[in-house]
Amino acid sequence: MRQLRLALTALIIFSTAGGFALGAGVHDFHDASALAYRHYRAAMFYLRTGNAIVASFELEQIARRWNAVIDRLSVAPPDVYSTDPVWEKALIEVMERIDAGLEIAIQGDAKAARKILAALRKRNGVTSYSDTVDATNVAFATLYQYRHEPPDFSSVEELDRLRQALAVTIHWSDKTRANAPPAIRDDEEFKRLMDRHLYSVSRVWVAIKEKSQLNLINILRELHSSDDLLFLKFG
Repeated sequence: MRQLRLALTALIIFSTAGGFALGAGVHDFHDASALAYRHYRAAMFYLRTGNAIVASFELEQIARRWNAVIDRLSVAPPDVYSTDPVWEKALIEVMERIDAGLEIAIQGDAKAARKILAALRKRNGVTSYSDTVDATNVAFATLYQYRHEPPDFSSVEELDRLRQALAVTIHWSDKTRANAPPAIRDDEEFKRLMDRHLYSVSRVWVAIKEKSQLNLINILRELHSSDDLLFLKFG
């Protein structure tokens, strides 16, 4: 389901790579992106539950909100994006992906769309909290492979790869909790979710120590649920 994410990941700014000062209009852009992204997350929820009709309504809301972004900002970008050579093109490409959003989602082929705004932010030294959640999800996807292909605990090489995947997952999970903007950090559901998630991740060390494939599989199965919720609720 992770591959179903559309390009709407330019959410409210949490931090910057270069420490630049935010220019006029940038908050409008990120706020508008965040509003559109809410409908995207809702669409993903309905698609996961098999309700494609309701999902299509949410995707229509995304299109309406993104058209408003284009109308307001395509020829007058916020200061921080003002020198980006493909600013307007990027916004239009996102709109094209949204127009075909439901079909793309059903086909499970939205990777190219998701990368458009990620590349835009990277070119301009911008990092959003959503990028941190995405990195956490990607890290866990690598770890989750052991759910179906548990390692040979007698192999030093395989155990080293498992430990590395676990360490990366813990690193990004910690950053997701520590870097959450106030509105998310103070949310009681977020606190419970991250406490449960980080506790379950730590239990993987126990499974490794005990060399228990069954424990590892069960823990990763539990983590899959919290990983999905992290994206759907707070990504």
